[in-house]
Formats: sequence, C-alpha cells, structure tokens
Amino acid sequence: MVQYVGIAGDWHGNKGWARLRLLDFADLGITKVLQLGDFGLWQGNNGMKYLHRINKVLQENNQTLYVTLGNHENYILVSALTVINSGENAGWLYNPIYPNILYAPRGHRWEWEGVSFVSLGGANSIDRVYRVEGVSWWPGEQIGYGDIFRTREGGYADIFLAHDCPEGVPLFGGHKAGTGNWSSEDIKYAERSRRSLRQAVDVVKPELFFHGHYHFLAEYNTVLKDEEDKDYTLHTIGLDQDTHHHNIGVLTLPSKQFDFIDYKLDASRQ
Repeated sequence: MVQYVGIAGDWHGNKGWARLRLLDFADLGITKVLQLGDFGLWQGNNGMKYLHRINKVLQENNQTLYVTLGNHENYILVSALTVINSGENAGWLYNPIYPNILYAPRGHRWEWEGVSFVSLGGANSIDRVYRVEGVSWWPGEQIGYGDIFRTREGGYADIFLAHDCPEGVPLFGGHKAGTGNWSSEDIKYAERSRRSLRQAVDVVKPELFFHGHYHFLAEYNTVLKDEEDKDYTLHTIGLDQDTHHHNIGVLTLPSKQFDFIDYKLDASRQ
C-alpha cells in the first residue's frame, strides 16, 4: 500500500508557519508528519500557546506530528514526557495535554509500510556562548554514549532522522564554523555532536538520511568509511527552516522517494 508521509525542517516555535505547513500536508491527504527538530518545545505562556495551536490543527485534520528533537528545545520539559506503552505509536513520548504531538526518544525505531526508521535527535549548539542555561540552552541537547549505543544496537535502518548532520558530510548554511562569530570552544563543542552522530551512522548505514539544523537546502551523496574502513554512500537531505522555501516535502512509502513541495501562502488561510 502506498503511503505519503510529510517531512518538515526547523519550525522554531513559529505557530503561524507551522499551521500553514500542516494545512498544506492536510490538502494532500497526509496524516503523518515527521519534524526534524528545533520544533519549539519551550517553556512559558508563548510555548504553551504554540503547542496548543499546533495540537488543535493536528486534531482538526486527523494528523499526528512525530518530532525528532533538536538542540533548541527545553530538555527539562522533555524529561517530563510520558512514554506510550501500546498501540501503533508505542515507544514514542508525549504530553497528554497535546496528544497529537509525539517525540522520539533517541535511538527509537519503527516501521511504516515495511520501511524501517530510526531517530537520533539533539545537536550541540554552536551559539552556546550567547545563550543562558535553563532559559535558552539546555545540556540535554547533547547526544550521549547511551544514545549512540541504542541507535547502533538495532543495526541497519532504511531511513535515519536527525537534527544534526554527521561528521564527514559537507555542511551548508549558517550553523557551521566560519559563518558567524562563534567561539573556538563552541566550534569544537559543535563538532563533537557531529562526531557522535557519525558513530551511529557508520553502523546504521541508511538509504536516506534527513536532517535540519543548518537552515539550508542540501541534497547530496557522500562516500564515507565505516569503522572497518569500508566505503559506503550516505544520501543526505537537509531541509531549510521556517519562512524559507524547501522547509517541507513528501516521502512516498514504500518506494522511499522524497519530493519537496510548494507552499500555499494564501492570506485567507492565516
């Protein structure tokens, strides 16, 4: 059976933008949407308004949003999420107040239409020096050794979802060394994140690797060497951020074809 799944890059808590993109997916009959981090899981009144608005749109359109968490998320809120114990979405995390928004634990795996997926969220913020711990930066953004182990343990997956991009893959966009006033310490900190992700990718060796984070469209093949010094090719697709083109696309299952889609910016839909 052919199934169409939406994929979206960073939304940064932009509720107007996220709502429109969910409506674009709904127009295509898409009920499952994968989001690649910097979703906007934040504290305070604005954070709650955003989650309420998004969950309302999802419920109205019989949609579920599956989030691979980024670096700019409140990981204190993540630690308070509830695990779904049974059913199609067993293993995902959620807040019962917003039941149509689910979050992937690091290393979580599932299958749709016979296609295997694995998610490994998180990234080290290259702009950490400009942020305040517990307010705009959380140590939980870092990919730990246990996260790497859980992701590697399941071996191959057809599709790998992440926020960051692994070491060895060329970078584009603004969140990389040489493109901003980043401190040398934070550049090294960000590189550690990519190195951690690469340790998982070298074992999973997916057919497709999707990420956000760098706020730039990127699609390319990179030949990498695994831990046994054997070559493999990683097909990487990086999605752009909110307010930019190439923020959303459609993944066709089981063929695994991915296509970016145009936005509908009709003011009547605001």
